[in-house]
Amino acid sequence: MMSVFRQSAPRRPRSALRRAFTLVEVLIGLTIGLAVLGVVASTIVMMLRMVHKNQQIDSATTTTRLVQEHLNREMSIAISQSTPVEIRPTFANP
Repeated sequence: MMSVFRQSAPRRPRSALRRAFTLVEVLIGLTIGLAVLGVVASTIVMMLRMVHKNQQIDSATTTTRLVQEHLNREMSIAISQSTPVEIRPTFANP
């Protein structure tokens, strides 16, 4: 009778089995990754707020400049069209 021996898979050394990550390592990596992602996201939000505020300041500056130019033009027209006013006192002849 021939005995049939089942051949088992070749055994790997212990060091080859240790190549996987443990749950603790995965959780630590995930926590660090989320912290970095949070910092990046908050930086982006802050930059977007600054851009929006700068756009508002730019718009206000442009509007102020336009109003000032309009007032300057109106004043210059008003001054050029007005009749001179005598501001010296006139005295009656004695």
